[in-house]
Amino acid sequence: MNNATCKRVRRIVFTGKNVVVTAAAGNVGRNLVKKFHSSGAVVIAVDINEKGLNDLANTFPGIRILVQDAATIAGAEQIIKIADNKIDVLCNNAALIETTVMEDIEEKVWDEVIRVNLTGPFLLSRRVIPLMVKSGSGVIINTGSTASLRGGRCGPAYTASKHGLMGLTQNIAAAYFDKGIRCNIVCPGHIERPEGAPEISLLQSSPKVVSRPWDKSVSAGGIASLIYFLASDEAKHINGVAIPIDEAALAF
Repeated sequence: MNNATCKRVRRIVFTGKNVVVTAAAGNVGRNLVKKFHSSGAVVIAVDINEKGLNDLANTFPGIRILVQDAATIAGAEQIIKIADNKIDVLCNNAALIETTVMEDIEEKVWDEVIRVNLTGPFLLSRRVIPLMVKSGSGVIINTGSTASLRGGRCGPAYTASKHGLMGLTQNIAAAYFDKGIRCNIVCPGHIERPEGAPEISLLQSSPKVVSRPWDKSVSAGGIASLIYFLASDEAKHINGVAIPIDEAALAF
């Protein structure tokens, strides 16, 4: 790359933008907070993990934190309030996982996975969209999964919730593209977990589950970088699509 090319590379900035990140204390969420904070955004970090949020606040001065379950009407209202009724970017990043088979899954597990993975993004998006319509622009990015794009031998609630999130993404994009709103979904494969990091929220599993044939992991930082790009004006023509980030898992 020559000097002339280097000069044409623009740094992505979010100065003056309000960015909401749910599940902010998790691996992907923390990377998102870091990237948006470093680019000048006002970051609203939401999680039920108070200790994790306090650590974020100490690491990234100036971010706003909210200890709240985002998958509730009250949670959505609190997020709007702490963001001063202005949200430019919404990252629906919270998720629960279950790896049961159909005959083993408990109804309460089904209900909770659907609530967190699908109803939560719906409630928050429903509340945020009118603000974005009023401002004439906005970006919503949902964290899906390769399970948004195919079935599997286990995880019926997880798979159903992620398929539903895919449909919600496309519905929002189609309904509000002419209002200046973009909505996309990123679909990670297996996400690597740094040594010492907390386990992903796993509600229920079955001993009958057959192990995956492809276990190569993607980094939380890589997923955050993709979301960060999709939130920027560099991705202004990308709307209503699912983007896998899976180390070729879907190719098998």
